[in-house]
Amino acid sequence: MENKYYLAIADEVELDHKDNVKKTIIGLIILEVMLQLCYQLYPVLLSLLSKNCRVIVMAILVTFFVAVTKHFSFTTRVFNKQVKPLDKWLIKITLIILVLKVLLDLINVSSVFKLPIHQVVVIGLAALIAAVCEEFMFRGILFDIFLLIFRKSKFNIFWTAITSSALFSLSHLINLTHQPLISTLGQIIITFLLGLIFSYLHIWTNGLTWCIIFHFFQDFSPQLAKSDLGNPHIVGVMIMNVPVIIVMLICIYAFNTRYLKLNNSK
Repeated sequence: MENKYYLAIADEVELDHKDNVKKTIIGLIILEVMLQLCYQLYPVLLSLLSKNCRVIVMAILVTFFVAVTKHFSFTTRVFNKQVKPLDKWLIKITLIILVLKVLLDLINVSSVFKLPIHQVVVIGLAALIAAVCEEFMFRGILFDIFLLIFRKSKFNIFWTAITSSALFSLSHLINLTHQPLISTLGQIIITFLLGLIFSYLHIWTNGLTWCIIFHFFQDFSPQLAKSDLGNPHIVGVMIMNVPVIIVMLICIYAFNTRYLKLNNSK
């Protein structure tokens, strides 16, 4: 029986060709840096515009990110076809985590609609920008970069998920410009967990759609209109998030093991 499972990026890049891989990694890093600069600097542009112009610019930014990423990046899939996890208990644990996360997010969503309509629109667009841009940058481009870097490791998916999630969380250090250090540290812990959850969704669904949806509901909150987006209660954050981080790491590791078995089957 032929091996039917492989990394989707292998359709675009010769993984055994060192120079080709190196050239691809450099190109993707340049794309990532350029998009990060646009994403991090757009709030400065918004601050110079009127309320109506802000909405238009935010809508344009989402469209720009999708178009540029789809044109210049190689793939938003992880595998050539979807790989289903084998361990049913891990699937149940993951579903429980996702359901609880959605229920908590729905509380925030309901409270948003108590605000004036203009604020609802701005928060919705800001959440959409964060969901689309960050998922394309971190679970799209950056995920592919690290899959290429770790291509020779058996657990390339596991290390890619950890590394991209770590960079995703550290990218929130930019918030030190408008919020306290202690709040930012809490945010980094929370976003590392979110990065792992989104990474698992990415490899499980073999795409970015569900990552974007969950990310949107995570950010569609009244807190998005505040200057402090972090959480200063570090002990509480650790107690609530570290056990779930460990569970998500186990789930991703198990998924990587499942892929290895399918990949090596004859």
